[in-house]
Order: sequence, then C-alpha cells, then structure tokens
Amino acid sequence: MRKYLVVGLSYLAVIAWGCLPVLSNRTGVAVAKSDRVASAVQTTQARADKTSTPSSKRLKIEIEVTSPGDLLVKEGQTVAANQPIADRQSERSTLSAQLQETKLAIEKLKAAPQVDPLPPAGTKALTTPPPQSAYTEERAQITAAAAKLQDLERKYTLAQTAAQATLPETEKVRGSRIAIVQAQEKINRQQQKIDALKTVEESDEAVKDHELTKLRELNRTLIEAQTKLEQDLAAEGIAKASRSSQLADARFEITEAQRGLQLAKSRLVTAAEKHKQSEFDYQTKVAERDDRVQRTELERVKLQQTTQLQQHDRDYQLAQLTLKHNQIQKQLETIGVVRTPHQGTIRRVKLVSQHGHLLRYEVALVYTPTAPKPARLSSQQWQVEN
Repeated sequence: MRKYLVVGLSYLAVIAWGCLPVLSNRTGVAVAKSDRVASAVQTTQARADKTSTPSSKRLKIEIEVTSPGDLLVKEGQTVAANQPIADRQSERSTLSAQLQETKLAIEKLKAAPQVDPLPPAGTKALTTPPPQSAYTEERAQITAAAAKLQDLERKYTLAQTAAQATLPETEKVRGSRIAIVQAQEKINRQQQKIDALKTVEESDEAVKDHELTKLRELNRTLIEAQTKLEQDLAAEGIAKASRSSQLADARFEITEAQRGLQLAKSRLVTAAEKHKQSEFDYQTKVAERDDRVQRTELERVKLQQTTQLQQHDRDYQLAQLTLKHNQIQKQLETIGVVRTPHQGTIRRVKLVSQHGHLLRYEVALVYTPTAPKPARLSSQQWQVEN
C-alpha cells in the first residue's frame, strides 16, 4: 500500500509541476502549495525507504509468554529460518512436573488397597475353669522348705558353739609372747653380767668377748621370737575371719531358707486365689463374649458404610485427578517453541498487553520475498504487511 501511495504522489507532483507556469500568472499561492506537495512526497518516500524496500516484507508475530526471559531475540538481531524466538521453558517444566505428579497420584489412588467388609462375628468356645485341687505340689514344697530351715538352724547352733572354743592360732600367739618375754629377761640378765665384768679391772678379755657373743645370740633369738609373734598374729586374724565368715554364711543360708519357706506358703495361697480368679474370669469372659459379638456386628456394619463412602470418595478423587491430568495435557500441547518462518532481521519487539500472568509481545520480522513459504506457527498469530 505504501508503494502505491508513493507512486500516486509522484504522479501528482509531476502534474502540479507542469501546471506551475499557468498558476504562477494568477497567484503565488499555487506555487507554494505545489512545493509543499513535493516536500510531502519526498518525506513519504523517505519514510517508506526507512521501513522497507520494494524487495522486503514485514511479518508481525504475536507471542504470549509468562516472563520476558522467555523471549530469545532482541531488536536488530539477525535470525535464520526456523530459529527459535520464544520458548516458555519454565512454564513447560512446571506443567510437566504437575502432569507427572498428577499421574503418580492417579496410579497411587488406583493401587491403594480396598478394605473388604468384615464377615459376621462367630461365637468362640470358652474353656471351662480347672477343677478344685488338693494343692499337693505346693504343700510338698512347704514341707521341704521347713525341713531345710530346721537343719540349717541346727548347724548354725553347732557353729556358734565351736566358735566359742579357743583357736589353735591363739595358743600359738600366747606361746610366742611368752617366748619374747623370756628372751627379753635373758637379754637383761646377760647385759647386767657384762656390765659387772666391765667394773672388774683384772677381767679376762676372752671372757668379755664370750659374754658379748652370747648377748648377740640372745638378741637374735628375741628378733626371731618377735617375727614369729607377727606371723602367729596374722594366722590368728585369718582364722578369726574364717570363723566369722562361716557364721555369716550360715546366717545367710538360714535367711534364704526362711524366704524359701515363705515363698512356698505364698505359692499355696496364690494357687488357691488363682483358682478362684479363674472361676470369676470364666463368668466374665462369657459376658464379654456376648458383648463382643454384638459390638463386632455393629463395627462390621459401620465399616461397610465407611468402605462405601471411601469408594465414593476414591472415585470422585480419581475423576478430579483425571480431569486435571487432561487439562494439563492440553495446556502442554498448546505451549510450543515459536520459530521464525523466514530468515531476516528483528525490527521491533514490543509489549502489547498483559492478561494475568501472560505477556503478549509483538515481534516484527523483516525478510525478503525470496524466503521460503512461512511455516505454520504453533499457538501464535502473525500478519504480513506489504
């Protein structure tokens, strides 16, 4: 259209220029008007040259994206044929994830086990309580425990009597102490004898040495007696500890035997009470069985109603998920990669409008008419201006 407009204006300019001599004789106004017409023609021609050449065409492509980042081209960019210019990858990924999630939810819902109704409650036979017994085993245990306690008490009495007797080790300690006293007395007498010899001026040295040697032997005898006393005291302590330990063990055995006797008596009482309790439990179980049968039947009816409601809810959820799955599938089918049908230059990228989260852009592509036939654009609109 612009080309035809330029040609028409050119013809008008030529006619006006031919009529200029005639009009100039009448008034100068016509000349001024013709100059303005010629100027307008030149301006229009210049604008037409700036927008397109006679051998180029412009293609307007309307694109809907969710964010400016989905646009893959910018103004002034040269593009090849079938080159992507917009891709809603983020939205496609989100919808794909939602589709997979919905698909898994459908499969999980289909695979969920269904609860079958309970069968009618049956009556279970009850065991009768055991008959009254003579408790022979419990009474025999009491007799054995009493005899054991009596025997231990007799042994403890004998051990106490034996503990009052003097230990052999004690006699040895007494003998060692007497030996020490005697050795000390001998040493004292020998020392006095040596001191007396020292007062005698004409005493023989050999006699003095003999007496000193005898004193040293008495000292060694005293040391040996003291060592033996220590050993006898240690042995006496061990013997006393052993005797005390034996008495303590005997007392412990008596205590354990008393506990065993009390335990045997408790078992007899427990056995009698257990028999009474079993009779009471039998009567209670009969009443509980009748009540349980009634409650089980009520629960079966309630479970059957609940199962029907769950089945209805499952069918409803399955229908909702299937509908959602189909809707997402349709949305994915409408979202495709927008590609250029021709090789050319992006002249303009303009935001036209916004509807919710969708942004509508208009992309102007300038291309030559020798380019291949435009391919069909998925879910987009494009217009061609001559």
